[in-house]
Amino acid sequence: MSKQKVLDLTDVASTSAGTKRKSEQVATSVLKRLKSDAEKELRKAAPEWPCSPDWPGVPEIGRSVGVQFITAVDPGEVHMGVWRFQLYPVFRPTHVKILDLHELAELRNKLQPGVQIKHSSTLRTGEKRYGTRAIYNALMWYMQREMGAGGLFDSQMLFVESQDFRRDMKGIEMVLLSIFGAARPAVRVHPEPGGERPASQCVSGSSAKACYAGLFPTVNGYQCSDEYEEMERTGSAVVSSKRRGYHGFGDVKSTGAKKQYESNKRNAKVFGPMIAHVEKLREKMGDSLSRADYETILKHIKKNKTDDVYDAMFIGLYAINTHLHQMWRYKKKFILKPLSAVSAPPMRAKRQFEELHELMSWVGTDAKKIRNVHSQLFKT
Repeated sequence: MSKQKVLDLTDVASTSAGTKRKSEQVATSVLKRLKSDAEKELRKAAPEWPCSPDWPGVPEIGRSVGVQFITAVDPGEVHMGVWRFQLYPVFRPTHVKILDLHELAELRNKLQPGVQIKHSSTLRTGEKRYGTRAIYNALMWYMQREMGAGGLFDSQMLFVESQDFRRDMKGIEMVLLSIFGAARPAVRVHPEPGGERPASQCVSGSSAKACYAGLFPTVNGYQCSDEYEEMERTGSAVVSSKRRGYHGFGDVKSTGAKKQYESNKRNAKVFGPMIAHVEKLREKMGDSLSRADYETILKHIKKNKTDDVYDAMFIGLYAINTHLHQMWRYKKKFILKPLSAVSAPPMRAKRQFEELHELMSWVGTDAKKIRNVHSQLFKT
């Protein structure tokens, strides 16, 4: 091969390499621009969430007060929504369940044949229905079973939505609180009198929803159903003298209370899936969300009963925002004042709903949905 041909081939190779490098540079530049544009859109879609100076994050709150797990329950006449949250090292749900109280009675008959609970009727579908005492008995057994390691009630604290509007529902609430409270010690915050908070706590459903007022606005004519709710919502130590009924039963059958209850249910169906959609939960929780639990949740969604799933979620988030945050604050600032044994602290005036955002971040909630929730909470 002549020298001239060798030089010509070298020039071609050099030109080809130069063109390749230029193409690579162009491609890199395009990718950088696309990435930059995507990041701008993401920032636009999901605004930066505000954080209070006195909010250390859910994991630090749990670690500081010695509460790693909490269970939150929304009792129902037939179905009961239950979430168990791990607070640290990572804030996440470990269980999301909808329990059928009548099925618990059947489960006990199967797993503990020495005790047989008789059903009182059978539906056309073949489902058995049990009496009030039978349900209470089955729930006691189930709770004791699930308080074992890794169970649904294997937590340091339990938060149950108050059921003041019906005596049979109040009985379910009291079974939950009593069994758990008898088995778990109070959580110690400081060594002085009043420095411990009982492990089982009753939560006013309206107080929990009022904490996230942008998602659950108060309807006209609503009045607090009992003195505890009034204290929790207003922070007032002196409550009104309005007659509220007997033995802890509030006047939730009033027009205003009924409208508020219905409004809260509607909004739970809207914002619950927006915050933690069941498909996102299934993806993140893996085997922790069993196939049976997942299918049960889907059945309730198809029946437009998503409030069964998400009311308990809001109760758990509210408990972190109020009960646990106050416990952390007392520890952090060496406050030795007595803690309330049976009511939540007043809602923080400048709460930023950080616990809700931390849950959405773990779930992997879509940026657009985060923005929607943000705009409702902060009215932006």
